[in-house]
Amino acid sequence: MNKVLLLTAMMIGHLFVYADTQFYGQANISYQKTHTEISANSDQWELNSNSSRIGIRGEIPVDNSGISAFYQAEYEVAFDDGEATTDETFKQRNTFIGVKGEWGTVLAGHTDTATKEIRRQVDLFNDLAVGDVKNYMSGENRMKNTLRYHTPRLFERFSGSVAVVSDEDSNQDNNDGSTISLSYQHNKFILAVAHDEDINEQNLSRAIAHFETGDFGIGALIQTAENTGSDSTNRDEVASLLSLEYHATEKLDLKIQTGQADIELDNNDQQFKQVAIGIDYNLNKSVMAYGYGAEITRKTSGASTLKDRTAGVGMVLRF
Repeated sequence: MNKVLLLTAMMIGHLFVYADTQFYGQANISYQKTHTEISANSDQWELNSNSSRIGIRGEIPVDNSGISAFYQAEYEVAFDDGEATTDETFKQRNTFIGVKGEWGTVLAGHTDTATKEIRRQVDLFNDLAVGDVKNYMSGENRMKNTLRYHTPRLFERFSGSVAVVSDEDSNQDNNDGSTISLSYQHNKFILAVAHDEDINEQNLSRAIAHFETGDFGIGALIQTAENTGSDSTNRDEVASLLSLEYHATEKLDLKIQTGQADIELDNNDQQFKQVAIGIDYNLNKSVMAYGYGAEITRKTSGASTLKDRTAGVGMVLRF
């Protein structure tokens, strides 16, 4: 065992010497009162870890070719109860290797789809209980066995990507998925579209726009989704989001977000509505304190209306 540890330490040391290596992380801890009716029936105070994470990443130039190899290994950690998932200390997040040059970037591994990535431009309450859009809309997929190509910046404003996802766990042939995306960015305006084909047995198209003017940031998202699996329930979804952020001072941000999803199922229809408000105070570039409240309402045809809601305070530490 000691020889194995020594060999591992020597390999890590060699990597740090010859690679531009960075250890990084984010701790996002909140204390809040949460009332749930949709997924469960509870009313309690919670200490949440909100997808806190640690990771290591680096880049290694390949001689004088202008090509670099890079890697990242990232894991979710739980500062509240020590378990990122049931009986696990660490849960794998975006972990991959790749190469890049003037021609673009190729990476392979376990990574967010481009459809999920473009949402970050407009979702102001990502990772937070009840506030995260994954609570009412589809498309928040992190896929293993992914091979992706990113274009370089084209005409200084355009970029795109294409990815294939191998469904190695399936017993069926030709059950692989794919994602394609295109984005436009000029000054403080961003427009992006992405499409998933047979990702988690679903076809999904998403478009976002984000614009900054003065002290305000305005974001919007719209998407459609439908199930494609032969054994899955028929499910058609139309969802949208609108967010507004006000930079009151250099340190203080005020934000509000609202969203909706209309879902058609075999036996009934559902409608989700979300609203969230928050305040962020940036103590410096690495530490932020915040407070927020959020509510999701679910209306189901022929059934009573249910609500999840929460309010609390928290702190984000980036390192």
